[in-house]
Amino acid sequence: MVVRFKLQEPKLRGFSPSSPFSVNSKGHHVHEILRLLGGTINVHDKFLGKDIVLNADYSRKISPKRSAKPEKIVELLYQPDEQITLEDYTKFLTKTAGSNKEFFGRIRQELVHLLVCCKSDSHAEAFLHLYRILEHMSLAFPVLYSKYQSDFKASHAFHKSLFKGERDSDFVALKVFTSVLANSANLSDMPFCFDYSIFEKKYADACIKELKSRLSPEFQALIDDTTYQLTVPFILVPGLIIEVRNKTFHFMNEDNNFHICETGGAHFLFSPITNEALHWFFHMFAEMIRALSRDHIQYAR
Repeated sequence: MVVRFKLQEPKLRGFSPSSPFSVNSKGHHVHEILRLLGGTINVHDKFLGKDIVLNADYSRKISPKRSAKPEKIVELLYQPDEQITLEDYTKFLTKTAGSNKEFFGRIRQELVHLLVCCKSDSHAEAFLHLYRILEHMSLAFPVLYSKYQSDFKASHAFHKSLFKGERDSDFVALKVFTSVLANSANLSDMPFCFDYSIFEKKYADACIKELKSRLSPEFQALIDDTTYQLTVPFILVPGLIIEVRNKTFHFMNEDNNFHICETGGAHFLFSPITNEALHWFFHMFAEMIRALSRDHIQYAR
């Protein structure tokens, strides 16, 4: 397997985290993913022979200081009343170092490519990696669902739905799991703003026109064409990602699918989507790790 990008420790203000909070052989995939989303890890591009600073903070709680201290991740993951310490979190990482290593390693690999694409403004390619991450994460949803659902009948119905062989069945699971997770963590109505006002007016107009013409009525109603923003609650973001995917990579039915060239190109349509979806993904992944780690920590105590 070709590995193009190697993680690098920025050594911010002279601080270099120790194992398992650093990178590569001194890191843990779960912690590396959280740090990548927080903008505190750089990469070296072996193909181009250059270093790339990945300092975009998709948690929106770490920058501008880019704190690589593990205490910051613990602070982001857990509420103060949970009284979960850095020692608890460290035990979770070390005890699960070999568990699902390939699963989290694949997410980290795709995420690195995604972030590098965003850094170079290759947002259509970035969206492809985002889609692949969410599809891969669906492997974990059956196990995670049981941690949130105490109703045996509801749990059975969820697992049964995974074997119907329907189109996008993995994303059906994503929608269901997102709903359960959002209700548990009080995230359902958290707004995510896909902002096209960042572009020159003619491009913003073209993108909003395309979204209002092609998206389903559910999302059309969430578009404000005076501010050039599409504001979507947490619980509906997976549906938006699925719809954008379907309307982008299919063109047989022209009336229903995006005319990307009419927006000025894929960059204009995808840039607000990938950037805001990464913020959404941070919350999704963080809550997933909370669910997994709480069990380990409570058992260890």
